[in-house]
Amino acid sequence: MLRYREAYGTCSAVFVVLGMLYGAVEVFGCENNANQCHRIRSYAKQYKENHDTIICRELMQRLNATCPPRVTHLAVS
Repeated sequence: MLRYREAYGTCSAVFVVLGMLYGAVEVFGCENNANQCHRIRSYAKQYKENHDTIICRELMQRLNATCPPRVTHLAVS
């Protein structure tokens, strides 16, 4: 996803849908790949313009939302 590792889940889903709609028809379709990269970057730019970020952590902080605590170990029964 073009180094958008911490992207908000909604953005990630849009990236996947764009890939399904406009993904490479040929395995080595460099031109199509460049167009797809442009689409994803363009969407990310629009999202950033509207929400100032696509990073999930930053969006959640803005909403004062809390995430459930991370599981650090699993109990095996």
